[in-house]
Amino acid sequence: MYPVLTQHFVYPFMNNGDPTLIVKIMDKNISMLLDTEAHVSVLPKNVAQDIIALPSEGHGNRHVKVFGGQEIVLDGPVNFNITICGLQIVHPF
Repeated sequence: MYPVLTQHFVYPFMNNGDPTLIVKIMDKNISMLLDTEAHVSVLPKNVAQDIIALPSEGHGNRHVKVFGGQEIVLDGPVNFNITICGLQIVHPF
């Protein structure tokens, strides 16, 4: 946790309005919204498909409620190697 908390000075937020960061996912830079209270991490399917060839089957799906109470179905999880604020981890999306 310590490197993530101190990296804001090295890797500043992209703009002053939204807490977005550049995250490297499988060697591709992606601008992402930082939401520390989110229960799941979500990528648009077309972004995930640009990074890797997603399997048509073999992964599950998850029902989640979005802002406003509507329920949607997300595919996944799919694990990606990511680098965020200098920290390299495998993270499910």
